[in-house]
Amino acid sequence: MGLSLRQAHDMDINEIKYALFASEDKYNAGALAQGPFYKPSADGVLIYLNGGDNIEVILSRVGAAAGTVIMPKMLLSEEAGYIGMFIDSEGNRIGVQSVK
Repeated sequence: MGLSLRQAHDMDINEIKYALFASEDKYNAGALAQGPFYKPSADGVLIYLNGGDNIEVILSRVGAAAGTVIMPKMLLSEEAGYIGMFIDSEGNRIGVQSVK
């Protein structure tokens, strides 16, 4: 019996809101968190998220979501693929990576 991919979903614990990433492991998955102890920043940790098949799809939607693209799609290498970066509507710097 194989593992099935758990759907992404939102969850609140006390004052903290979580957006949990889809995962095959029901106990360990990535998440985004928002709460009174977290301060959005472009100067903090930089995370790179899987950009799917083509990060241009994501980067093309950033402006409509009140964000700003700060690094357009750029080839790292044939092996690593492409990266891009944006500032989200709350001021966080986020990277995306894809093979195309």
